[in-house]
Order: sequence, then structure tokens, then C-alpha cells
Amino acid sequence: MAILTGVLDFNELNMEMLDNLINSGIDLTWEEEIQDKTPEEIEELQDTYEPDDTVWLYGFKKDNNGKYEPDTEQPFSVVIRSENGGTVQVVHSKWVMTDLKLCSPCFPNQTDLDSQEGSLTGYALPSEYLNKENTRIKKISDT
Repeated sequence: MAILTGVLDFNELNMEMLDNLINSGIDLTWEEEIQDKTPEEIEELQDTYEPDDTVWLYGFKKDNNGKYEPDTEQPFSVVIRSENGGTVQVVHSKWVMTDLKLCSPCFPNQTDLDSQEGSLTGYALPSEYLNKENTRIKKISDT
């Protein structure tokens, strides 16, 4: 069974859980901003840093080349995008949903975790991360 990246909107998530993911994630905009800065410059930036749009990674690690990749030892790995109302891409997880459809062209070859009556399987977050209980989410070892 091929498992695709699952995508959902911010409004589907429990906001406290989303805040926890963001606060403990890697802010790629910040990482880019502080590249080649001195510790003093970074400290100065911390007081004024407020990006309009950013991307956070949660459940990722750096590979030998310094590139971020999903950490498969974590329960899940997500890419959190704040632009356009906010989306979360679940790129790896111990949980999946089945019977999904593809997303809009904005996220090619990825599943819409809010869809039904499809034939695809996508990575998902555990149900407690969502606003409402979802009985379609299954732990991979349970499927």
C-alpha cells in the first residue's frame, strides 16, 4: 500500500496542539534570517522578529548534508505553512487515513485528509490533534 502525504487546514486542528507543534518546531524563515549572523545580531533580531508567512518543521532532523528530512523515530513529521490560512502537510506518521481523494493542484500527489470516498491512503496526525474525533485515523500497526 502506497502512503501519500496528507494535507489539512489549520481550522481542522486543535489550536493548542498546533501552537505546541509550532513552538517546538523549526522555523525555516528564522533559520534563513539568522544565517551568517553573529550571536549579537541574532539576539537583536529576536526582539523584532515577526514574519508574515513562515514554514515550520516538526519531527525532522538534519541529514549528513545539512538538509532536513523526516525523523522516522518520531511519531510524525509535519510541514506547517502559515500562508493562505495555514496548512499542515503530514509527510510521515505512525497514523494513516484511508479512502481519501487527492488535494487541489496546490499540493500535487498529496491526499486531502478532509475528503471521503476516495481510494488513497495518506499519513495523518493522531486524532487528539484534531478539533473533533476521527474514527478513520488508524495507527499503522493496527491496519
